[in-house]
Amino acid sequence: VFAALLVSSIVSLWQAQTAREEARRAAAIKEFLLALIRQADPMASAATRESDVALLSAAEERIATEVAGQPEVTIELRLAIADAYANRGMLDRARATLRTAISEGQHVLGPNNAALAHARIKAAQNFLHVGDDVLQQLDQGIATARSLGSRGQRMLVEGLLNRAAVRSWSSMSAQFETDIREAYELARTALGPGDP
Repeated sequence: VFAALLVSSIVSLWQAQTAREEARRAAAIKEFLLALIRQADPMASAATRESDVALLSAAEERIATEVAGQPEVTIELRLAIADAYANRGMLDRARATLRTAISEGQHVLGPNNAALAHARIKAAQNFLHVGDDVLQQLDQGIATARSLGSRGQRMLVEGLLNRAAVRSWSSMSAQFETDIREAYELARTALGPGDP
């Protein structure tokens, strides 16, 4: 009986270690691919830009079938693709991709999901406003970022800065200053001077 328990424990430990290694590998691959998608060279030749856009379009089409059942991964991929479109000056494509990410996320994920909150916050960035409800989307994203505590601080700073930008364009100067101050204090105290 003791030998069986010992063998069972060793097998369990080995399986747990294997699972952790697989998770680390998958995370590294995901980050590598997301970085490749986001990368943009504004000085690239027209042919390179065309092939980049073709690759982004193909990736966007494949998301629905190949990442089905993983809504958080889907949103992350769509955010990376939207960033890549925006970096290439293709703001309409970036808006459409963000709109899809938010729409899909709202149907599948809970309202306080971090990936959906990030999509809502990103939608207000770089003139990528997705609809007239941009402040409502930002408020929801900011509320979720706040609820995440230290895990959501970077997202909260981004959300506050985006909301301040939107408010500066609309005659809400008092709220604009409040958002800027809070973002600055949070970035200074929680993230520190060397944080990217």
